[in-house]
Amino acid sequence: AANSNGTKWFVYNQTGTTIYEFLTSTPGDIRTATYTMSHAVTGSWVTSSPSALTAAGDGSRFYMTGSNGGHVYVATTGNGSVNGIGSWYPAQIIPNTDNSSSIQWKPDGSKLYIKGINAVSNPSPSGMTYAGTGCYIYAYDVPTAWDITSINNPLNSATSTFFPRYNQYSPFAITDNGTRVVIGNYNDTTFYVYKLSTAWDVTSVDYSTEIIHDNSTENTSGG
Repeated sequence: AANSNGTKWFVYNQTGTTIYEFLTSTPGDIRTATYTMSHAVTGSWVTSSPSALTAAGDGSRFYMTGSNGGHVYVATTGNGSVNGIGSWYPAQIIPNTDNSSSIQWKPDGSKLYIKGINAVSNPSPSGMTYAGTGCYIYAYDVPTAWDITSINNPLNSATSTFFPRYNQYSPFAITDNGTRVVIGNYNDTTFYVYKLSTAWDVTSVDYSTEIIHDNSTENTSGG
């Protein structure tokens, strides 16, 4: 996870008991990162393998998912840093979040995106040439920015969009301008890029624009 300007990066350890903070001398360039401090996460739920961490763009909150019955846990911070984190609390139960490997906010806090955990059959949407299984990305409208408790009827309010080449552990990210979705491959360094016709609307994905990146070669289909 990173703050909105890419100057701070946050990483949790495998058990989720510690979050580490790094500063980058060049915003967005993790090669310039240096460790600054850590935060000890407390609570019995952390022993259930946390799976994803993200931060509010305004620096007000941290969010974590894991094997915790669908809860998204939240901790407030007054200074956008791990040394200001208060107590973690289960703020909302949101479907499809158990063991989700990715959770991301729209920069203004008005939408929350969560990756589904189960591989699903390919519905063969228009423009897709890949026939294998994939996963869904779920998008939730958040009426009060950054406040997941303001999501209306989270059990039924999400829009779901299928993305191919995606397994339980694959991460995703939406680019800063909201025009592309990047899907990582859990088993190697390959990742896949898809264009969105409407920024931040994952339902507007154009499957024909798939770009495949691997270690040394870029293969493209579409654009």
